[in-house]
Amino acid sequence: MLAENPLVIGVLPGGLSEAEALKILSVAEGEDPYAFEPSEENVFYGDYPVRLPFYLVWNEKTVKVQRLLQYLLSDESARVLRQNQFLPLPKEVREAFILNLDLNS
Repeated sequence: MLAENPLVIGVLPGGLSEAEALKILSVAEGEDPYAFEPSEENVFYGDYPVRLPFYLVWNEKTVKVQRLLQYLLSDESARVLRQNQFLPLPKEVREAFILNLDLNS
């Protein structure tokens, strides 16, 4: 339906660039003259304003939490997120968080 009607805008998960009939909508926030496409960097840094952040909160620093965070920030986890139409944190951001976890352990 989206491909057949040029006047329709669909809000869909990322990773649909393979569908040739669909086009990605660049979005600008407020009066900003430049519109950004969704990418890991643009979503993380807030340049692409359409996003649904994912937060984890815990009470204590434990080895189990640290291992979970290391997995969630891993390349494997990022691959799984992309396969399921989500944009993970940019690689350099994930690596910095992992380094910070290692230094504070």
